[in-house]
Amino acid sequence: MSVQRLDITTEVGQKPQLPPTVMVVYDDDTSSEANVTWEAIDESKYSAIGEFTVTGTVEGTTLKAYAKVKVINSKNLVKNYSFEEGLKYWISEGNTNAVKTESGGHSGTAQLTHWSDKPYKVVTYQTIENIPNGIYIFRAFANGGGGQNANYLFVKDYGGEELRINMPTTWVAEWHRMVIANIKVTTGRVTIGLYSDSENAGGTWCNLDDVEFFKVADSEFEILNANLQKDKGIVASVTVKQSEGIQHEGKEAIVFELLKGTTPVSIVAIEKDIIDAEDFKAYFNVNDYLSPDYRVKVFVFDKFDTSLSVPNSLAEPVELR
Repeated sequence: MSVQRLDITTEVGQKPQLPPTVMVVYDDDTSSEANVTWEAIDESKYSAIGEFTVTGTVEGTTLKAYAKVKVINSKNLVKNYSFEEGLKYWISEGNTNAVKTESGGHSGTAQLTHWSDKPYKVVTYQTIENIPNGIYIFRAFANGGGGQNANYLFVKDYGGEELRINMPTTWVAEWHRMVIANIKVTTGRVTIGLYSDSENAGGTWCNLDDVEFFKVADSEFEILNANLQKDKGIVASVTVKQSEGIQHEGKEAIVFELLKGTTPVSIVAIEKDIIDAEDFKAYFNVNDYLSPDYRVKVFVFDKFDTSLSVPNSLAEPVELR
C-alpha cells in the first residue's frame, strides 16, 4: 500500500494550496481517496523561488503523504532564469570557455558556472527589453569559492549608474541570497549579469541560479487621500505612503505648489523621513481663496533645496482642485 505523491506549484509569497485528500494505492492495484492532515508550513519556505517538500499524515493509516512544492514567480522577467535550458537567452563575452551550465543548482537540475583551470575573464548577461518604467528588484541565489580579482552581479542600462553586489566567497549548502533592490528603471530596458575576473589565477569558480528581475511598484512612494479645502484660505492635505517592498534611504521632500491658473503663487515644502505612511498639510493664506482658478500640485522629491541640480521625483504627482 502506498500514497500517490503530489506536485504542487505556488507563487512567491502565496501559501501553497494542499488538497484535503490523497490517493491511496493498494497492493491489488485498486485505489481510493483518504483524508490527509498536512504539517504546518513556515512562510520562509515560499518567500522565494525554489522547491520544498511537505509531509502529511493519512487518516486511518500509518502512511505518510508527500507533496513536492515548486515556488515560482510569474512576474519574473528573466528568461531561462534557472538555466534548465542551458545558456539559452544568455550572452557570454570574454573567455567563454569558462562558462557552462552543469548539474546541481538551488532548485531544479542546473546552475550557471564560471570556472576554468586557467586564468580567465568573462561576463554572462541578459538584456530585458520593452519593460514599463518603475521600481524593480534583482534577486538570485549564488555560491562561490573566492580568489577572483573581481566577481559580482550587476544591473545596468536601466537609467542610472551600474549597480553591483559582490558574489559570495564561501560555499554554503543553502546558497547565498543576493539582492539589489530599489532599481528605478527609466529607459524601458535593463541588463543583468554575472562578471568574473580571474586573470591572475585559474581554478576559481562561482555558481548562479534562480535569477529574478521583476517590478515591485510604479514609484517609490504613493500620494493618497488627496483633499483640498477652501475655508478662510486654502488647505491641501495628502497621505504619502512608501510603496510595498521599497526601502528608500534618507529624507524625502513633500512639496505643495499653489497655482492660480498657470501662474505659481506659493510653495510649501516639508522634509521628512517617511518609514511607512505620513499625513501632510499645507496652508495657503490668500484673500480670494474661493476662486475656481486655484489648484495645488503635490510632489515627492528626494530633495528640495537651493542647489541647481534637479531633484528626483519619487512619486506620481497629484493635482488638487
